[in-house]
Amino acid sequence: TRALIVAPTRELAEQIQVAATQLAKNTKIRTVAIYGGVSKRMQVQQLRRGAEIIVACPGRLLDHVGDGAINL
Repeated sequence: TRALIVAPTRELAEQIQVAATQLAKNTKIRTVAIYGGVSKRMQVQQLRRGAEIIVACPGRLLDHVGDGAINL
C-alpha cells in the first residue's frame, strides 16, 4: 500500500475510490474502498489481492487493523 486516504463517510470514500480508479486506469495501480455497511469478507479479499491505494472510513479501517487484515 502506497497511500491511505481516510474519508468521513462511505459515500465520499466511494467517490474518491472511483476517481482514483479512473486516474489510474492506464497503470497497474489498484484501489480499494473500505467502509461499513458491506461485507468485510469481500473487502479482505480485495486487500489480499493487493492495493496501492486504500480509501477508508475510520471505523471500518480500525476493524480491519484490529483483525490483522491491514498492517499500517
